[in-house]
Amino acid sequence: MIVTPGVNKTDHGKIVDKTLLTAEDRADVFVPFDTGNYDSSITDVTSNVTTMDNNFASTYYPWVKIFDDENNKH
Repeated sequence: MIVTPGVNKTDHGKIVDKTLLTAEDRADVFVPFDTGNYDSSITDVTSNVTTMDNNFASTYYPWVKIFDDENNKH
């Protein structure tokens, strides 16, 4: 698995593209990735992945941000 926390297609497109190409070339890893940032709309997210076709990756929407009451932060 290739994990890139904090990296998303909207803000870090080149990194995501390179990661996905690496997964395709290796054919033995999986890449879960974010297509947009916290305030991305469904239209933005959909347009980021419309032309993508990769058997070694997946993306999920919506991006979820949860408040931690105990530590008083996101």
